Amino acid sequence: MEEVNKVFNMFPFLWFLPGNHKTVFNNLEELYSFIQQTFIKHLKQLDPNDQRSFIDTFLIRQQEEISNPNSHFKNENLQSLVSNLFRAGMETTSTTLRWGLLLMMKYPAIQKKVQEIERVIGSAQLRYEHRTQMPYTDTVIHEIQRFANILPMSLAHETIEDVRFNGYVIPKVSF
Repeated sequence: MEEVNKVFNMFPFLWFLPGNHKTVFNNLEELYSFIQQTFIKHLKQLDPNDQRSFIDTFLIRQQEEISNPNSHFKNENLQSLVSNLFRAGMETTSTTLRWGLLLMMKYPAIQKKVQEIERVIGSAQLRYEHRTQMPYTDTVIHEIQRFANILPMSLAHETIEDVRFNGYVIPKVSF
């Protein structure tokens, strides 16, 4: 909510303008409330020997540096980091899914091969370890993200193996 307050402190007249910005700010407030509740839940169940998430790791480091006045492990930073990860991940995931559905309709043969997900996972909970058991699906997801240009002005990428050239790959800006 601090980001919203900064905007209104700089431009107080914005609040009186009609439009959807009030809905956006209310949604942001709800997101920050959810994140705060998540922190409290993680703090109650915190086990230094079983770090289940980024939040757990941050909170443990915060406790280790509690006597350091210059520590960056503050609640405000954690809230900002988690909200940034949440928003960025949500946009990337939804865009990848949207393009994936379109491309699967266009290429049914690839869609059939991607159904290896059913064979590997079935009705079990999806885990990161399943990724190595589904190389075709993993490749298709990466190809969707390359083809669809999910992050147009993303960071430059470097190949880990010599493919045809040595150097950096600059993602295309648009089609």
